[in-house]
Amino acid sequence: MRSGFKVLLTVFIIVTLGICTARPLSYKPVYSGDGWEIDVIAEVRRVVDGDTFDSFPVGRVRLADINAPELGTPGGEASKRALEYLVGKYGSKVYLDVDDLYVKDRYNRIVAVVYLRFNSTHILNVNEWLVENCYAAIDDYYNEFNPYT
Repeated sequence: MRSGFKVLLTVFIIVTLGICTARPLSYKPVYSGDGWEIDVIAEVRRVVDGDTFDSFPVGRVRLADINAPELGTPGGEASKRALEYLVGKYGSKVYLDVDDLYVKDRYNRIVAVVYLRFNSTHILNVNEWLVENCYAAIDDYYNEFNPYT
């Protein structure tokens, strides 16, 4: 990330933490830049598996364009634990870039690229981290996102 962009993002997150959580749920971007946007700030309540979690106030969230092994198959539990680790280590507050084309999948889950605050100046793309660390694979569904960029 460019240095100025990191500062702008940090200021945005600090300023909007209280404001955004009090606003009614909408999918209009709270902030956007360089090919991504934050539509909703949510709190993770329970990790379902390696690519799905329950949150407040939006409900069930499916991480866009990745596919983690199913529970009961090789790698399924490890993938779920990896997502639980990320949420546990960096806090349960997540920033969602919701799919503008469909918003939800056929199972009524919000489809999103998920970000976590990594430290005071950086955010972590959870979808990308799971793929890069071999807990999930890219699965390019038809939506607004390009998992290869």
